[in-house]
Amino acid sequence: NLALFFGFSTWQQLFNNFAVETIGIQANQIGLIQSLREIPGLLGFWLAFLALVLVEVEVLSISTVLLGIGLIAMGMAHTWTQMMVGVMVTSIGFHAFYPNASAVALMMTSAEETPRLLGSLRMLGAASTIAATVLIVLLLGRIGYANVFYVAGGLTILGGIFSWSRGGRKGQVMKRRHIILRRRYWLYYILTFLMGSRRHIFTTFAI
Repeated sequence: NLALFFGFSTWQQLFNNFAVETIGIQANQIGLIQSLREIPGLLGFWLAFLALVLVEVEVLSISTVLLGIGLIAMGMAHTWTQMMVGVMVTSIGFHAFYPNASAVALMMTSAEETPRLLGSLRMLGAASTIAATVLIVLLLGRIGYANVFYVAGGLTILGGIFSWSRGGRKGQVMKRRHIILRRRYWLYYILTFLMGSRRHIFTTFAI
């Protein structure tokens, strides 16, 4: 969580200014990028195939490494197409990580302990955002966008490798891998959908 959200926060904070100031893309192109980067999220069922050959901790580790690689690709971009490649790689990493993180938390704890662990993971995510902000404030004016992407990408990759080395096949494997939907959770499903819609309306069209 520390590594993944550190990298993602760096991408999120730099993306728009980098896209305009370095690549020179227009507002409609940003909208197109934000639309295309959601394709890995919409195709979330592909995670089921990964779960057949990898345990969840390995998926988390690979996802974190992928996001780091995407950041480095962003730093190397000089055209809209090249930047799109970096965006899609980071998106695949993020969307593969997010649902599996909750799954691992559920596997590692009892029902009574899970809310505390999920809260702690959110806290770590917030701490990563602060760390990414500090990195950007300290380095952006000195080394530029590309090098900040390289530094953040390298740190994110190291976090993924560390996670793999500490977990890997030691992680528990979920026995039930099919999606479970329950009628009594309908309000939660609707709120989750609306929250995602709100975020994209704000982060794409408002900007």
